[in-house]
Amino acid sequence: MLGIVLGILSLSIIILIHEFGHFVFAKLFGVGVLEFSLGMGPRLISFVKNNTRYSIKAFPIGGSCAMLGEDPAGSGDFTDFGATVNTEEGTVNFDGVIYKTEEIPQKSLNKKSPIKKMLITFAGPLFNFLLAIILIIPIIYNTGVDVPIIKSVSEDSAASKAVPYVLEEGDKITGMEISNDKLQIDFFREVSMFMQIHAKDFEQKDELLLISFERDGKKLQTLLKPEYDEEYGRSLIGISFSNEPTKAANFFELLKFSIKEFKMNVKTVISGLRMLISGSVGMKDMSGPVGTVAIMGETIEVAKTFSILSMLFTIAELIIMISINLGIMNLLPIPALDGGRILLYAIEMIIGKPVDQKVEAAVNGAGMLFLLLLMVLVLGNDILKLLNI
Repeated sequence: MLGIVLGILSLSIIILIHEFGHFVFAKLFGVGVLEFSLGMGPRLISFVKNNTRYSIKAFPIGGSCAMLGEDPAGSGDFTDFGATVNTEEGTVNFDGVIYKTEEIPQKSLNKKSPIKKMLITFAGPLFNFLLAIILIIPIIYNTGVDVPIIKSVSEDSAASKAVPYVLEEGDKITGMEISNDKLQIDFFREVSMFMQIHAKDFEQKDELLLISFERDGKKLQTLLKPEYDEEYGRSLIGISFSNEPTKAANFFELLKFSIKEFKMNVKTVISGLRMLISGSVGMKDMSGPVGTVAIMGETIEVAKTFSILSMLFTIAELIIMISINLGIMNLLPIPALDGGRILLYAIEMIIGKPVDQKVEAAVNGAGMLFLLLLMVLVLGNDILKLLNI
């Protein structure tokens, strides 16, 4: 139960930070924020301060930063439709948030320049990325990183038959390439990830793997053919790495390792998207909020049996992974997502005028409908997985 509660709390923090990014930049550029909320559904706690309503809603899934002049269908908050106009006082009341009529144009999002709108929109994913980096730093400081230096090479393996250079103990792997896919390697976890992504290429095609590595300060490259291993059920190179983590020698190295760790997580998410698009993974491999909380809960429950520190690091690692995932997914050019809005603002910059509000509302509405349908499918998938059906 503790794991589930902490999982929900962690997911709420990720969403809150995302919406807080929009909030900070909206305030910075003088855009009125009608409501800053965590969750969806009916309000449980709500109050107005500094002409913004702050709310906690019944269902701890999602959140919103509803801005003045923003298409309500796209923001997920429909308070705009309930606005009341007081002609005598010259005010407009947005459910307790009151603006003078003459204030509305200067505080409306749709009246700001395209670059300001883009920055406000991008701020949500940006804050997710910043949250991830902030959490990565103390983890790397305490645990170190898995530098991809070869510890041993199996006899009669693909690595021992590589051309023109066989791989040796002490070599540091820096890159892997097959066909048109090239990956810079910073950690040995990435070697396993690359091999997993291209498992079918090695098993079904006569594909050679190009490995870049460093030896005695020299940058070298070699070719090899991963060999299928019956015992492990997959193609292997035949190398192993040291389990001893490398600790940062100073703050600058700590920062360098942390940025590399962030990049590795970004590459993992993008690789997952590629596998989803290519059909390598399907709906059954996806998880929505319910599935994510369940997985987080199970992982936290296991981690807490070791130590409090282990549990805290596990929570932080889960937040890092999900926060980066949320940031990247929101930047996809899908209507109603941040990426879709940024695309509309980019079009506005090109054509020199805002996209027609009716067109924008229709596009965002269609996007929202698509996302809701996808949410229902993913939610159903989560429930089926929980019931082991």
